[in-house]
Formats: sequence, structure tokens, C-alpha cells
Amino acid sequence: LAGLDPDRVAGALYAHRHLGVDIVVLDDAYQHRRIHRDYTICLVSGDPAGEALLPLGRLREPAAALKRADCIIATKQYTGASRCALLEVESLVERFGGPVNRSIAGNVLAFCGIARPEPFFATLRTQGARVETISFRDHHAYTPRDIAYIRRRAAQKDLIITTEKDLVRLNPKTLDDRWHALRVRMDIPDLDIIIEEIEARGRSRRISR
Repeated sequence: LAGLDPDRVAGALYAHRHLGVDIVVLDDAYQHRRIHRDYTICLVSGDPAGEALLPLGRLREPAAALKRADCIIATKQYTGASRCALLEVESLVERFGGPVNRSIAGNVLAFCGIARPEPFFATLRTQGARVETISFRDHHAYTPRDIAYIRRRAAQKDLIITTEKDLVRLNPKTLDDRWHALRVRMDIPDLDIIIEEIEARGRSRRISR
């Protein structure tokens, strides 16, 4: 609920006062400096030293801002983190979101609208798929024209596979049984240590009124 409020402080206060919430977990809140945080985890998918700030690049802050993080976890191609998460394929999910036990091997049209699509496509290839790809802009809002284009490109394909992030932007009632999303699981090394650090920080917190 705190994450749904554009004012993260107001959202957290509402959750505490009216819903009895004692712990607030915020996603995409690294730049929300007004709200107190006991522990900050930053996920990094590439080397920020080689990126420019907005509007020329994708960074909201200089790379030096990573010094504020209590824990940096690399999710893709970044070697400057203390921990590197591994993405493991869990299953395919069908167009309505339910898991299915189906092989990915075969002729696949893969599409997505994410910032770094190549690891997604590469993961499908490691599963034995012969992949043709379509990349849209990050956070792409799919139109009927986009769906028609994907269908044309997939006319001779066994499967159409996207990410779960993209699947939720599609109307499953307009798709056929070939449309799936790839479900992956993130394995984080030393997760138990991170949890212990968070709990210890929480026990010793001193928040100014």
C-alpha cells in the first residue's frame, strides 16, 4: 500500500496508523530519500559506471550513489556487487498465468518490452528453443496492432513466449494456447545472512519523530 501512494512517506504512515503495519517493504524506492529506511538493497543489472544520467542515459543518480546501499546484488552483467543472483527457469505459465509442464524446445517467437532483453532470449536458447525475437521499449503498452504483428511473425512457430512482466499487460482472452510466459526464480546467495542483517537493524532502529 505504501508503494501505491506516490508519496511513500504518507503511504507508510497510513499503513501504520490505519492498518497496523509494522514493516514496510518498498520496491523502486532508492531515490525516495524522505522516507526512513532500516536496510537498503539495490539490484544492479549492468555496470552503472558506463551509463549516463537521464535524459541522455538511464541512470537517475550517479554511480557513486550506490554507496548508500547496505547490500548490492547483481542480477545480470555486473561484477562490482558483493553478491550475484542467479536466475533459474521455473516453468512456463499459460496465458491466464497458471504454470504448465511443457517443454520450451521447438520453434519459438519470443518478445518482450524490458530494458535488457538479451538475457531473456539467451535463457530460452539454453532451454533448447530455436528463437526468433521481437524487442519493444521498456514498459511497452501493447496495442491491438502489436498483437497482430506478433501473430504474423509467429505464424509458423510452435510457441509464443514473453516475460511475466509483459504477460500481465496482455488480455489473455484475445490470445490462443500458444502464448506463454517464462517464469524464473531468483536465487540470492547468503540470503539467510541478509535476513539476519535486516532483523538486527530493525531491532536496533531509532526513528526520529
